[in-house]
Amino acid sequence: MIGVNSRIHCFTGGFAQTNGYLFDTGLCKVLVDAPEGAVTWLREERLNPDVLFLTHQHFDHTMDAAAVVEEWEVQVFAHSDFSQSLSLAKLFAAFSGVTIEVPEFRVDVVLGEELRVWDVLGESFGLLYVPGHSDDSLCLYSSKAGVLFAGDTLMESSIGRSDLPGGDQRVLLAAIREKILPLPAETVIYPGHGGATTVGAEQGNPFLL
Repeated sequence: MIGVNSRIHCFTGGFAQTNGYLFDTGLCKVLVDAPEGAVTWLREERLNPDVLFLTHQHFDHTMDAAAVVEEWEVQVFAHSDFSQSLSLAKLFAAFSGVTIEVPEFRVDVVLGEELRVWDVLGESFGLLYVPGHSDDSLCLYSSKAGVLFAGDTLMESSIGRSDLPGGDQRVLLAAIREKILPLPAETVIYPGHGGATTVGAEQGNPFLL
């Protein structure tokens, strides 16, 4: 069982049961992703984010991003500028018949894939570019707290799907092995879907054997 980190608050919202996290480092409060319902949750829990970090722009992770910006006037940090193409909302609508609209939001700082350290409001994080699920997938790592916010890259005994535009399972597996598995075994992984796990536990992930 993964120990509870009192500084990390988790919310699961939207039909895809997507996780969003509020990480209070003591120096800043980082909201990691903004699934549908995140604003209501933050209000109810009286959690006020300082910044919004997006692991990627798929619609289930960004439905409330614009509302978060409007409510708290936070800066948004992401791999790429806002893109309806990256959101996959139109693709989902075409296949499901359900219209999804991601309200446009600004990305204040484009992080790209070369930046390795992200310094924000006195806090320092590691950035891991882990493509293969999407072209813009970033993981956020705090060595001090021993946690990794992995988005839809690595999950408990599973990996992110790679059959969508920008997906490539070979690339994803290689990136996970190169970027995530070398982290300390006790590092707690907070994924975009499902429960928390650890790097050590995922050494036996069936997709990675």
